[in-house]
Formats: sequence, C-alpha cells, structure tokens
Amino acid sequence: MLLNRERRLRLLATVIMLGSGAIFIWLMFCAANTRLAIICAVTSMTLLSLGFKFLYETMTFWRAEQTAIWQLLENRPQEIVWVYSELTETSPYGFKITNSGLLFFKLINGEQITLSVPAKYLHEFSSALNPALPHATFGYTDERAQWYIASPDLLIRYD
Repeated sequence: MLLNRERRLRLLATVIMLGSGAIFIWLMFCAANTRLAIICAVTSMTLLSLGFKFLYETMTFWRAEQTAIWQLLENRPQEIVWVYSELTETSPYGFKITNSGLLFFKLINGEQITLSVPAKYLHEFSSALNPALPHATFGYTDERAQWYIASPDLLIRYD
C-alpha cells in the first residue's frame, strides 16, 4: 500500500537524520579547532531536532488509517476540491535514472496534502480517486491554479 511505503521512507529518512546527527556530535568532540566544533554542534543539533520531530510525526501516524489524507477521504471527502499529480524524472545526460510522482490534494480551506506515489501507480491512483471524489476537479492547468487562488470552491464540480 502506498501509505505504508510513504511511512517506511519517512522512517528511513528519520534514521538517517538521527544517525548523521550522532556522527556530527562525535566529530564535534574530535574537532581540532573551535570553528569546526561549532559547525559540527550546530549541524548535529539541527539534524537531531529534525530527526526527532519526524520520528514523532511518523510514530504518531503509524497506521495508514491514522493519516490526514485517509481521514479526509473517509470522513470529509467534500473538503478535497482539486487533485492533480506531478511526475519528476531524473535524467542526467539523457539517461533516465528514476521517476517519482507526487499527488496533490488541495482543500477547500486553502491547505494542501501531498502524497508521494511511485510513478507507475500515478494514473491508477488518480483513476481510483475519481469515483470517491465526484465533486473534485482532477488534473492541473494554470487556469485551475488561478481559480484555486481566487476561491477554492470554484473548483467544485456540480454535475
């Protein structure tokens, strides 16, 4: 499931941040000069703070059913007015290395929820959301972005 994959990626990023923070603390004590020690201390505190923050967020919403997007889709789908995806491809020197997707859920109150989705599932995921959100507009255009900025309820479909 995509939300479980997202959780595992967040947990991996958290472990990397906490591990890097610990390494910078060790480097701080091994530093030969004061300037390097200060840089290591600031870097380690930043990484550890972000790491613990992300760990708390990841552990708070451990099960997919507890995430904000799941709760919205289950309990308040009418708050989602616009859904679109964005595909990002990494192609250094013309060789396609990776591609990943983001699914954006724009809410009627002006907030946004972003979900990382493997590129191969973007179309399938959007197609599955269409029946669940019959009132929402799907797909990105510059015109829709302007409408959303003006008033999010302009994107509600009343078919």
